[in-house]
Amino acid sequence: MIFLSQLLYRKLPGGGKIQDFAYDPLDEDDYPKVQRVLLNDGQSYGWNGLNTVPSVCSHPLPEDWVLLRRDVQDGMILDLKNRSGTRANDLLLNNDGETWRIAGVDTGLRALLRRLTRGRFGRGGSRKHCLDWKYVEFLRGLPQLVPEEPAYQGKIRRLPAGDIAALTDVVSYLHAAELLMLLDECTATSVFQSLQPQRQVQILGELSSRRQGAILNLMSPDLACELLSRLGVQESERLLPGVESEQRERLLELLRYPAHLASGRMTNDLLTLPCDATVAQARQAFAQRTPRFNHYVYLVNQRGELTGMLTSAQLIGAEKMDQPLNELATSYVNAIPADQSARLAAYEVLRSQLPALPVVGNKGELLGALTVDLAMDTVLPPALGSQMPRIFA
Repeated sequence: MIFLSQLLYRKLPGGGKIQDFAYDPLDEDDYPKVQRVLLNDGQSYGWNGLNTVPSVCSHPLPEDWVLLRRDVQDGMILDLKNRSGTRANDLLLNNDGETWRIAGVDTGLRALLRRLTRGRFGRGGSRKHCLDWKYVEFLRGLPQLVPEEPAYQGKIRRLPAGDIAALTDVVSYLHAAELLMLLDECTATSVFQSLQPQRQVQILGELSSRRQGAILNLMSPDLACELLSRLGVQESERLLPGVESEQRERLLELLRYPAHLASGRMTNDLLTLPCDATVAQARQAFAQRTPRFNHYVYLVNQRGELTGMLTSAQLIGAEKMDQPLNELATSYVNAIPADQSARLAAYEVLRSQLPALPVVGNKGELLGALTVDLAMDTVLPPALGSQMPRIFA
């Protein structure tokens, strides 16, 4: 193995001096292959090793490729094993005889000495400050350079969404936006929902229009409405056309309600069925569209008034497919008035020890449900509420 600082400025057969190396960021190997070398003539060549003449590349270096000296050295790296962020002082390369690969990152002070002396000093000693590249994710702070197709399948996706969200706290908002662009849309949405409100506003503006629409489309409607309210009318009007029609209708319906009322904090993405529906019809409805809040099934009459509810576990455990749902449901439902204070409604949800309480209008019509997740967000400080696990949102 050899450090990058010991390779830079070396003269190769043919007279050129090494200025940098490049690799493809979409290389999904745990140890990506070094594919190009940049020489002092400003050209990019195929990299074959120190003792061979570089082969001329038929195409220029792709814009999104990463340069080790320019981008990675002194760049932001995420230590996925220890869940922390740090800076790369030097890189460790491995030559297996045929290919050169990035093996690790040196974050110690010895690496700085090695770089300042161009590899003359700081070679020996312990490698305790070297991080295995297998557990490293590199960020450039350039979200616009992350290609959306093909989707990145790298190491960061192996972490749970909560851990990824925690890692965004140790980087700038541009690095955090790049991190969200590296993830698949579902994981990116889960991470985004866990961020603090101000952080969400910062990051959303740096994402591509396609990723913005995907996140809003996959977010729980109540959380998406909070975000749109913070962004303002003009920005909301720009973003909403990029959301699928069904989700957009839910969001527009919720945006009618003031945020300080229970109706302004509820979700309306839930399963509502006629009170005379059967178990078979309910299961079919679940199969066609599973709502984001699916713990309860709510029953309504022809006027849309709430008449009862049952849990999804009761629906799954029902043995008779032709059994009416109202035989399984309870009519003793504690419903929250839509015009009740959001804070009082939140405390009522928490006292109930239930996952959610339904929210009804003046005539008893079902409007939505206030989940325990949103209840906690309402009564806790924003910084603490964003760290709470989301179960029903």
